[in-house]
Amino acid sequence: MSIDKKDVALYLDPLYFEDKGVKEKFHQWYGASKIVQIRAITILTAFLYIIYAQIDNAAAPSAVKSVMTILHLYVLPCSLFLIAGLTFFGGLYRPMIFLLSMAPVGAAVASIFIITRLDDFTIYLPELYLIIIWVFAISGLRLMYAAVSASVVIFIVLASSNAFAFPVNFLFMHFLWLVSAFSFGVLSAFVIEKSNKLNFLNERNLESLATTDKLTGLNNRMKIENDVDEEVERAMRYNRGLSVIVLDVDDFKQVNDEYGHHVGDVVLRELAAVVQAGIRKVDSVGRWGGEEFIIVLSETSLNEAKQVAEQIRVKIENYEFTVVKHKTSSFGVAEYIQGDNSQSIINRADKALYKAKELGRNQTQSL
Repeated sequence: MSIDKKDVALYLDPLYFEDKGVKEKFHQWYGASKIVQIRAITILTAFLYIIYAQIDNAAAPSAVKSVMTILHLYVLPCSLFLIAGLTFFGGLYRPMIFLLSMAPVGAAVASIFIITRLDDFTIYLPELYLIIIWVFAISGLRLMYAAVSASVVIFIVLASSNAFAFPVNFLFMHFLWLVSAFSFGVLSAFVIEKSNKLNFLNERNLESLATTDKLTGLNNRMKIENDVDEEVERAMRYNRGLSVIVLDVDDFKQVNDEYGHHVGDVVLRELAAVVQAGIRKVDSVGRWGGEEFIIVLSETSLNEAKQVAEQIRVKIENYEFTVVKHKTSSFGVAEYIQGDNSQSIINRADKALYKAKELGRNQTQSL
């Protein structure tokens, strides 16, 4: 049985075949979802180091007690509290992640500095393994950053192993625990990150189902109503232009009666693509119901909106549909005026549409 490379790629990375924009949205979503975890974990770890310092004060050899107190009571907790503080400032996300990645390295260096000054250091070695596991499974770092951070820790630990004067059998066990901690950590981080990617895709799909018209792929009525609400509020607050276009396919009932509803669905899908191609990325278009569509044009005057409507009307008129060949549409345009709400501006555009129908169809009217 041959193994499909695409299936392997998707298994390893559910976002492998997604475009750059989707991956960037995931990283934003993932970062936002991890902020609270990072804040809580760094605060908890800082307090554990403070407790660690109290134990040092009671049990550590006097030769290293002062050094251990400085590192465990001041340096490491303060660094962790700083990282926790940075989580409250969105603009400092990158510096926060950098410091979070470096914190385990600093903790490992501090631990090695202490261990090399002790006669019996074996009781402190587990901290090094715990640091590696903390990076992957607890810190909230993405797998890539965690792997880099833990790899630096591993390198520093192995480079300093000669200073520990390990017996040969102990050195092998030390190496085994390092590899085990790293392996379990990578696996844990991989599973967590893969799960997060699947959750992101599922959430994205659910959002799409809730806001997308299944037939045309455009915004559904609920989403386009929300878009009009937001644009009306923006126009009211910032005194910016806003226009709404309502369009309807002329004599659409004849298509269903003559060719059947399946062909009618094909017409609507093809028309939706023509309309979508005729607007800017900042604009919004949705299916209002049946064969009626709404276009929301932000920062657009009435005259500009009429020009857009006319351009789309001509494109539809000249477009050759798969079965019915040629269809026309009528357009109604309305501009936001002081005191409008979403319903009133849509109603005016709708009245303009009916005016276009009454005057012979395949034209643009405004109110």
